Amino acid sequence: MNQYDSDKISDHAYHYNMTYIDDSSIDNISLDEKKYRLSKVQYLIRKNSEKYLLKLVNTKQKVLVEGRSKKIKGEIFGRTFTNKIVHFKASDKFLGKCVDVEILKANRSSLYGCM
Repeated sequence: MNQYDSDKISDHAYHYNMTYIDDSSIDNISLDEKKYRLSKVQYLIRKNSEKYLLKLVNTKQKVLVEGRSKKIKGEIFGRTFTNKIVHFKASDKFLGKCVDVEILKANRSSLYGCM
């Protein structure tokens, strides 16, 4: 491929991308409507998350221990294989290891358990 062919390809790509920009892509939705829609979606996500996390209460989950809790001394946290955060009391010797945790309680965004 010579220099001319290379220029032709990049020039073509530039024009190709520009063909999709037109006046119909202008946003005509009010800020209030956007905020309303966003809050509605966030509410639904929060409710579905709570529902799913509640189903995990009284089950045993494998958890990869990631670190120490920033708020509670002696508590560590990790993630389940489905990426749910779990807080529980244990020593630092479990950092970086997979452990079985009994899930005792769920809140909006995380789980609490014990080994």
